[in-house]
Amino acid sequence: MSPEITGSIIDLAIAKGALDCWIVNYTGKKNRTGSIINLLCEIKDKDKFVRLILENTSSLGLRIKEVDRFETDRNFVDFDSTLGIVKVKFKYIDGKIYSFKVEHDDILKISQNSGISLYMASKKLDYEINNKYNTFS
Repeated sequence: MSPEITGSIIDLAIAKGALDCWIVNYTGKKNRTGSIINLLCEIKDKDKFVRLILENTSSLGLRIKEVDRFETDRNFVDFDSTLGIVKVKFKYIDGKIYSFKVEHDDILKISQNSGISLYMASKKLDYEINNKYNTFS
């Protein structure tokens, strides 16, 4: 199967409501390369995603495993930084901020509009957020 098709499966799955999707390359029997498509979805959506994979890939079948999923508490905040407003996801454990992450698309937009490198924009935003919320991430 063409790598272009394999790569588009992630976008298709996410657009259809998958919780996550990733692809792992491997070497199989007779030293043939292949790809394992991993897709995380709600049980109620299983049939929809089985069909998506079978219709959009060269696969003749697939395996399904149920897994437990655990999540921390989180919330999103629009943070007004010196570089512009960015969306920040805060992770909480026992009601306390444990870490945070600025949405990458917001960092990318700032970098493109300001000429500041992605790396430096990310570091500056982390610094400003740490100063406001007194946490390190």
